[in-house]
Amino acid sequence: MVEGSRKTYYISGVIGYDKKGNIAINDVVEQYDQTLKNIQNILKSFGGTFKDIVRMNTYIVPPYYNHKDALRKVRNKYFKSDFPTSTMVQVAGLANPDYLVEVETEAVL
Repeated sequence: MVEGSRKTYYISGVIGYDKKGNIAINDVVEQYDQTLKNIQNILKSFGGTFKDIVRMNTYIVPPYYNHKDALRKVRNKYFKSDFPTSTMVQVAGLANPDYLVEVETEAVL
């Protein structure tokens, strides 16, 4: 439950491009790690951290869903405790065939 006069930030469509515009082709674990780094940078831009995330949806293409245990380990690097409500959904595809994972979050500060 979120109480008081706090702001909600909706962060959507985050993928695993690095600062140079590169994406790890055929490596869902690396893409997911970079995606979460990108979310971390977005959160920092308005004074937030992963502790402020209250919901996270992850969209992943097959057959990479089979890597869910490795993806969980990556997630645990960023979320130390108080995990947000989260859902991982396998989808037929994303906006670009090189995209293997996409994440959207809601943060409340």
